[in-house]
Amino acid sequence: MTRYEIKKLFSTAGSKLALLLLLAILLYTAFSMIHDMSCPGPEGDMLQGLEAAAFMRQVQQDYTGLMDEAMLRRAVEENARLNALYGDNAMWYKTAFAPVRDLMSWTFVPAYRDFDYSVIDRLSPGEAAGLYERRVALIRDYLQTGAGAALYSRSEAAYILRRMGALKAPAAVGYTKGWDTLIQGSGLMLILASPVLAYLVSGLFSQERALRADALFFSSRHGRKKAVAAKVKAGLLTVSGLYLLLELTWAVLVLSLLGTEGGGCSVQANLFSWRSGLYNLSFFEAWLLHLACGMIGVLFLALLTMLVSAAFDSTPLAAATAFLPMLLTVFISASSLSVLNRLLYWLPEGLFLLRDELSFEAGFLQLGSAVWPMLPVLMVFYGVLCLALPPCLYQLYRRKQPR
Repeated sequence: MTRYEIKKLFSTAGSKLALLLLLAILLYTAFSMIHDMSCPGPEGDMLQGLEAAAFMRQVQQDYTGLMDEAMLRRAVEENARLNALYGDNAMWYKTAFAPVRDLMSWTFVPAYRDFDYSVIDRLSPGEAAGLYERRVALIRDYLQTGAGAALYSRSEAAYILRRMGALKAPAAVGYTKGWDTLIQGSGLMLILASPVLAYLVSGLFSQERALRADALFFSSRHGRKKAVAAKVKAGLLTVSGLYLLLELTWAVLVLSLLGTEGGGCSVQANLFSWRSGLYNLSFFEAWLLHLACGMIGVLFLALLTMLVSAAFDSTPLAAATAFLPMLLTVFISASSLSVLNRLLYWLPEGLFLLRDELSFEAGFLQLGSAVWPMLPVLMVFYGVLCLALPPCLYQLYRRKQPR
């Protein structure tokens, strides 16, 4: 029965168009992410796309490993040597240690949100060696005397500083463009693809009423038990299977083009997690976590769509539900009301943007003196809903009465 329901799902023209749209989203994401890559080249020109990735992959091998005191000193000394040798044209020769330089540019600055590209030109090797201590001091100032003091409670600030102090140092760095693009691009891709995946199951239950086959469906021998269970299974298998296919295809495409190096490098030693990241994760571990978060988010959206389809016998209403979280995100993001902005933390799309959720800027749930970052809160909250909705959906539809 489950196989039959899956065949019915893909028999409509809308389903076939949805599959083509998923392919278009995949290709668009790959093109936009790779095309936007750039770095200074050795010939005094700006490299783009795959050419830039290949060059970074080649020259950054000399700065692969633990970003310890020796590597930090070496980067500053090499920067000074290149400045003396090439003067104003030195920037074209600094791609090799660009990841280390960028982390310094975010750290040795007066305030938390400042960035100074040329800070490495003013650092001594000894000052650069204090990179990790300076990061913690910068965040402490931000939370206690800066703008962060108004955004985070004392308990949240204490939790952030405790987690920051527990991060591994020295962190592992290297060429990570493949894994960085894999995680970042996958989040953007899922924001576009998750409503399409949910749309595929929007007619799973309502189609019986639309085809006026509900009386026959419920009067059959297994209509109110096995047939209903088969519909629920078909929806879950279709969405989860297509999600994994989409993610694995994306992973093969990106890593084959940009390289698999850097999977063991630390996520915290990357720009998107350096100052505000809370987790000791390698890029490979972060990708596995992203897969789990994405699966929870996609299944929740699909189950919500199926629930509307079963409850109201309306495919258009269920299809609109599939796009509701995206529309809410756009509406709330455009709003200036702080109360609404707090709701952004709770929307399922937070599960897709792992790069943002690894940061303490994603927010916290505080109950009394207990503090939890939003990433595990979202995983537990939507994970429980994903476990609770299938039996609710099953009981709801098996008790439906045909017209």
